[in-house]
Amino acid sequence: MREYLLILFGVCVLAAIVRVISPDGVMKNYIELICALCVIAAIAAPLSQILSEIGDVDISISENQTNMENYNEIYNLYLAEGSLDDAERILEQELEAVFLQGSGGVDVNARAQTCEDGVKVVGIDVTLIGGAVLADPEAVIEYVLARTGVECQIIYELYDEKQK
Repeated sequence: MREYLLILFGVCVLAAIVRVISPDGVMKNYIELICALCVIAAIAAPLSQILSEIGDVDISISENQTNMENYNEIYNLYLAEGSLDDAERILEQELEAVFLQGSGGVDVNARAQTCEDGVKVVGIDVTLIGGAVLADPEAVIEYVLARTGVECQIIYELYDEKQK
C-alpha cells in the first residue's frame, strides 16, 4: 500500500511539473490531457490486481469448501488418536502398578483401524521390559482383556534401552 501511495504521489508531482513547464498554446491542452490520463492510470493500476485477487478468492473459497467437508473426519481422527495415546499411557501405568517386579517397565502399543464410527482398537501389544519380564503373561493378557475388551499380545524385551 505504501508503494502504491508513493507511486501515485510521484505521478501527480511529475504531472504538475510537466503542466507548469509546458508551452502555452494548443500543445498545452494535449499535454494536460496526457498528464490527466497518466494520473488516472496510476489510480486504476491496483484495480487490475484487486480484480485478479477476487478471482483467486472465488477459487480458494471453493477449494476450502472441499477441505471443510473433510474437516469433521480429520478432526474426529485427531481426537481418536489423542484419546488412543492417553489410553495407552493409562494402561501402561496400571500394568506397571500391578505387574512390575523390580526394575524395568511396560510399553503399551494399541493397534487401531479407522472405520465409519471413528477409530477402533483391534489389538494391543504389551512389551514387558527388564524386571517386568518376570510377570505372568497369562495374568497380563487376562488383565488387559478384562480392562479393554481387546486381545493382547505379549512382547519380551530383556533390557531397557532407555537406561543406556
